[in-house]
Amino acid sequence: MMRAAGRYRAARFDIRDGPHSSKQCKSNYMDLNSRSGFALAIFYILKLAGGDAYVHFGMKCSSFSSMNAASSGRSACSSTGFEEHVSVAYSNQLLERTILLILLATAMDSTWSLEQPGGSVLDFYPAWRSMMMVLSDWGGPYAVSKVRFWMGHFGAKTPKRHYMYANSVKVNLLNKGKLSFGLFKHNQKTAKYHVDANGIRRFSGTMHLRDTEQYPVAFAKNLVQICENLKKHRAGCPQTSEIPSALDTLSSLPSDYHRAEYENAALYEVYNYLRGSKSLAIPEEWRCILPPGFLGF
Repeated sequence: MMRAAGRYRAARFDIRDGPHSSKQCKSNYMDLNSRSGFALAIFYILKLAGGDAYVHFGMKCSSFSSMNAASSGRSACSSTGFEEHVSVAYSNQLLERTILLILLATAMDSTWSLEQPGGSVLDFYPAWRSMMMVLSDWGGPYAVSKVRFWMGHFGAKTPKRHYMYANSVKVNLLNKGKLSFGLFKHNQKTAKYHVDANGIRRFSGTMHLRDTEQYPVAFAKNLVQICENLKKHRAGCPQTSEIPSALDTLSSLPSDYHRAEYENAALYEVYNYLRGSKSLAIPEEWRCILPPGFLGF
């Protein structure tokens, strides 16, 4: 959609755009949870044009949604869920890596946004709360803004409440006010409800639920329309008079550079992947800075 507007250069990063078989590639380079995918996403953001760039994260929501709470074990008080479940562990890693990319985009003086359905408990996740505190310390109370809106205002087949975070107060332009539910009297049902033997009301998704994972075209167009406003009012970007060298940055890292809140991000896998590249060249002067055994150095 950004390209179609004719004013922007855009790069799409979608897991469905990756290789269709393992014969084509050992890992899906369009999956943030793969080693190559996360490395490529970092490369994308590092290539951004600073204050003129906008990054949107359409984070996979199924594991964080209220409809999946019985399986995932997630709630506002236990947002990490049953980490023994494969789908929960996958989503925790995906979110922590997404948060790290948001921090990188902020450091690059870029505008970013992240969208979730209204029932998602993503924003109660510990690493997300930690990120919010860091950005608030840097940029003040308006470093990050949140808006709730109806996707039904953008041509969706169901009303569906959503929320979006962004480092721009102008994200509130997505809120179109009250929604007329009369327009959705005959809408497709996305859930079935029943009362079990214990008298507890339960629900399950229908075949139409998956359709709501796709953004309506009108919503995408609206994001493009407000893009310049979002960028103009971005906040929370650290101000620095001079960018330090890579060596200075590395040497200034705290001794506890491995933060516990990003333990599920499995960054060591990405380190090992990059270290295995035949084209990787680590400067010799870094030897006195790197911890013993770091990346096999």
